[in-house]
Amino acid sequence: MGLGFRTIEQRITAGSQFTGVVPVGPPVRRDSLEAYAPGAVGGLIDPALEAPVFVRSVELRLGGQSAWTVHKRDLVGDELLIMCGTTEVNFITTECESFVLTARQALVIRTIGATAALICRVTLQSPV
Repeated sequence: MGLGFRTIEQRITAGSQFTGVVPVGPPVRRDSLEAYAPGAVGGLIDPALEAPVFVRSVELRLGGQSAWTVHKRDLVGDELLIMCGTTEVNFITTECESFVLTARQALVIRTIGATAALICRVTLQSPV
């Protein structure tokens, strides 16, 4: 990845949820994004890391949910809660809130009760 940025985007259709699963189909790479087609399932951001990276930002567009969470998942499946909320519509972290994903870790996004179309974008940066 070098010192460049890598941004992964998932979109969920209205009435569906981020459930922490792999989105359907391969991502399309364009406009500096690895974007999955909108679908009814998603929420697993697995960049297939072989080395640590910084997570520079997590951007969420939500609507109608009663709760949302973002977890780090390690290679054996254990999850650590790193962000959560309730009825927010927009949520974004900044560089000062960066954290590290190590090799084979992934992010898991879940919502409960969302009614709007959902968007998640995660921007990664290699430290070397």
